[in-house]
Amino acid sequence: MNEWIDIADAAERLKVRKRWLYEQTAAGTVPVHRVGRQLRFRPSELDAWVESGQAAAAGA
Repeated sequence: MNEWIDIADAAERLKVRKRWLYEQTAAGTVPVHRVGRQLRFRPSELDAWVESGQAAAAGA
């Protein structure tokens, strides 16, 4: 399933502020896809990122 969510939904899913998520995407620590100027996230990639422990290292 190729579900995509925007930054607001990703921040809500991760229980973080959008500003923090913007900072982490700029730093390259969060799995993100750019569609033009928009940021899109796959829920499955976010879940895998959290489960891998990388989210804890980034301070999520």
